[in-house]
Amino acid sequence: MDKLTNYQNTIINILTDYYDLLRRSTTIGATEIRDELITDTLHNHFQLITLGWQKQRFFHETNIHIDIIDDKIWVQQNNTEFDVVEELLSQGIEKQDIVLGFIPPAAREQMNFVAA
Repeated sequence: MDKLTNYQNTIINILTDYYDLLRRSTTIGATEIRDELITDTLHNHFQLITLGWQKQRFFHETNIHIDIIDDKIWVQQNNTEFDVVEELLSQGIEKQDIVLGFIPPAAREQMNFVAA
C-alpha cells in the first residue's frame, strides 16, 4: 500500500472509530444536533462536524479537521478531548509526517513536530 493510501485509510479508521463512539453516547431524540463524518479522498480532506438545531440556535462546528498536504498529515483543528495526534502515532504514523496546523510554525518545532 502506498503512503497516501495508508494515510487516508488510517485517518478514516481513526475518525470512524471516534464518530461511532460519539453516536453510541448520544441520546437519540434528545436534540436535533448530529455529528457528521466527511471523508474526501480525492482532495484529501477529512472532517468530523456537528450541525443542526437546538431550540432556536443553529450549530455548525468543526470538531476535527485533517488534511493530507505534500505527503504530510495536517491536523488543522481539534476541538475535542480526543487526542487524534496520539492516535495517529499509535497507528504507526511518524511524528515527522504530522503537522499541527493550528499551532504557529515556530511552536511546532519546539514541540518536535514538523514546522512545514
